[in-house]
Amino acid sequence: MNRRVAYIDFAKGLSMCIVMLFHIKGILNVQYGTIVENLLFSACMLPPFFCISGLFFKEHDSARVFFLKKVFRLLIPFMGFYLLTAVALPNFLHYYFGMDFGTVLGWPSLWAFIWPGEYPNIPLWFLWSLFLMNILFWIICRISTKWFPNHRIPAMIAMVAAFTLLGNIAGYALTQDIATLCKTLQNLPFFFVGYCIAKRRDVFILNTTFINKRLLYLIVTLPAVLFAAYLPSLLSHESVVADIMLFYIQGIIGIGFVLAFSAFFDHVRLISYLGRHNIVILLSHGLLVRLCAPIVVSLSQAIGAHAAIIALWLLLIAAYFLFIVVLRKILRLFTLFNPLIYRIFA
Repeated sequence: MNRRVAYIDFAKGLSMCIVMLFHIKGILNVQYGTIVENLLFSACMLPPFFCISGLFFKEHDSARVFFLKKVFRLLIPFMGFYLLTAVALPNFLHYYFGMDFGTVLGWPSLWAFIWPGEYPNIPLWFLWSLFLMNILFWIICRISTKWFPNHRIPAMIAMVAAFTLLGNIAGYALTQDIATLCKTLQNLPFFFVGYCIAKRRDVFILNTTFINKRLLYLIVTLPAVLFAAYLPSLLSHESVVADIMLFYIQGIIGIGFVLAFSAFFDHVRLISYLGRHNIVILLSHGLLVRLCAPIVVSLSQAIGAHAAIIALWLLLIAAYFLFIVVLRKILRLFTLFNPLIYRIFA
């Protein structure tokens, strides 16, 4: 396995482990302290995922080819697992076994990811958001190339900034994020950062000759990530602008730290394995966490909330080394629709 794939997979696996911990701790509404919350869950969880997606963005395909690729890789897995884990299975468990997830049931569960209501497998929003973001960013690339060929990058920066501003305004003004459009626009800069990194061949992230200095990059990013952890305590949080700035400062620092950390520890193949199959984990862990909620509650009464959360987290990580094999086969079932969809749009 080459160095680039190894540490990118490690970065995805590391971020996915943090995502699982975040959702597990949500069962008991436990906080892990200011530094941990700011460092792990604000800086190192979602921004690296969006950045890595931007790293591998391909803009040269035609509109039809690009759209079909994103439908096959993102939309079909999302819809398949949404119908299975957020509609069919929760309704079946509720009506036949009395299990209540505290979410939308019945026909409204079919469109709960758009409006309105909460569905049992919340992490699926990322795949849907990533589909929307790819389509939007392809449009941004085409407009900047066709209309501003001599000022392409400034035009892209201006459009990304405009959409990001729109997303933040809407996010604070609306009580409901319709179809996660606000989150998509708010996280667009992290995707753009990944795209820009991929265009710079002299940046260490895509240049294997620079990876030999990976310890240096890790050391350099440590003060920055500590700054990101303590930054919220330095701000009054009385200003919406300050909160927005904090969100992006922490995100950018988190991206740099996760990539540097992954470049140094990419020899830990177990985390890289999880990273290679991060989509499978993303699609399934939300429902697994909800199913395990009674176990966490009972266990917390015996060993404490924090210990119970860590115990389930480690158990799920270990279990996925078995689950991934089965879940990959389920995911392949949804690809059976690809030829039909290709004929419709071809």
